[in-house]
Amino acid sequence: MELVVIDDQHNEVFTDEMEKIANGLGNLCLVKHQLPENCELTLVLVDDEQIQQLNKEHRAIDKPTDVLSFPQYDSLAELEESFLQLQGDEQLLLGDIVISLETATKQAKDYNHSNDRELGYLFIHGLLHLLGYDHMNENEQQKMRQAEEELLGQLDLLRE
Repeated sequence: MELVVIDDQHNEVFTDEMEKIANGLGNLCLVKHQLPENCELTLVLVDDEQIQQLNKEHRAIDKPTDVLSFPQYDSLAELEESFLQLQGDEQLLLGDIVISLETATKQAKDYNHSNDRELGYLFIHGLLHLLGYDHMNENEQQKMRQAEEELLGQLDLLRE
């Protein structure tokens, strides 16, 4: 998986170690869903003001949030179909994940997690949305939470 990180914050929160964790989680997720390695996604790191603006524009919710996902495909089936149409070394663009480092840092303290655990959780949550997961009802939420914890557990990013 190719992870493109855009960090306008130049913040010390998203470290080289966190980038390794995100890549590891991304690759584990691709294997779990039997997707190819030649996938690409963009991770954009912002502050609360920037994510609030995106939340307002795209979800009509005028408040900050922790993570937003902008999938390239509407479903995992559509994504898999697009993969079959790739030629040569083409990359399969999964979409964009936007994380508020400001909110992530607050939540890490609130939940008594490390920043790595919280950012890993937000990253995998966003990635699962790119793959068609959602949490609009209890069944979907349970399925998504199970996938999140399974993947985080593989990198020992468990709840503390």
